[in-house]
Amino acid sequence: MPRLHRFAVKYPGIDIRVSTRTREFSYRSLNAARPTSGDSLQSWCDELDVVIAFGQGNYPGFSTTPLFPVTITALCAPQLLENGPPQSIRMLNQFPLLHDDRGLMYDRHAYWDAWLEAQHIDDVDTSSGTHFSHSLLALEAAADGLGITVSTPALAREQIQNGRLVKPFPFEMPLGSSYYLVSHEHIARREAVTAFREWAQAESRAEQEETSGSAARPGR
Repeated sequence: MPRLHRFAVKYPGIDIRVSTRTREFSYRSLNAARPTSGDSLQSWCDELDVVIAFGQGNYPGFSTTPLFPVTITALCAPQLLENGPPQSIRMLNQFPLLHDDRGLMYDRHAYWDAWLEAQHIDDVDTSSGTHFSHSLLALEAAADGLGITVSTPALAREQIQNGRLVKPFPFEMPLGSSYYLVSHEHIARREAVTAFREWAQAESRAEQEETSGSAARPGR
C-alpha cells in the first residue's frame, strides 16, 4: 500500500480496486476434481485480476511472479529507545511486545518466537502484548511508540527511511514464505495486468537494491 500511489501516478488511466484478505488460502490445481472453497487461490483469482499471495509460490496452473525475498526483524519507534537501545536481546522483557500474526496464520510459528529461536534466546516472554492480523497495523502501532514488533522491514521501508521506525538489533531472519503475484494465465496477458506486474517487479528490484545497499553501508 505505501507504494501503490506510484503505480497510480504512472498509469492514471488504470483504475485500482484493493480487496484485502487476512486468511490463509488453500491451493488446489485448476484441474482438481472437487470444487474449491471460498478461501482457495482459484476462487480469489476468479474474483481478482491479480492476487498478491504470501506463501511458497508453488502454484502450477497459474501465472506466478515472485517478488522480493522476505526477512523479519525487530522494529520500533526511536522514542521508545530514548534511554538507549537494549544492551541485549534479553532486555526485551522490559518493553511491550507487538505481534504481527502472519507467522501464526501462514507458517504456524509466531514471528517473535521464530526470530528469538534463530538466535538461541529462550528467556524472553512472548506470551503477552497486542496482536494484529495485518502487518501494516503492527508496523503502524510500532511507529506510534506502542511497543516493539517483529515484522518485515521490506514492508516498512519508507518508515525506516524517514526515521519513524528503527532496528534495535541488527539480526534479520529469512523466511521460507515470500510474496508472489498470481493470476489466471489468460488474465495475466491483459494489458493492465501486464503493466501492474512490470511495475511491481521494478519496485521489487528497487527494494532488493536498497536492502543490499543498506547492508553494505557501515553504521546502518
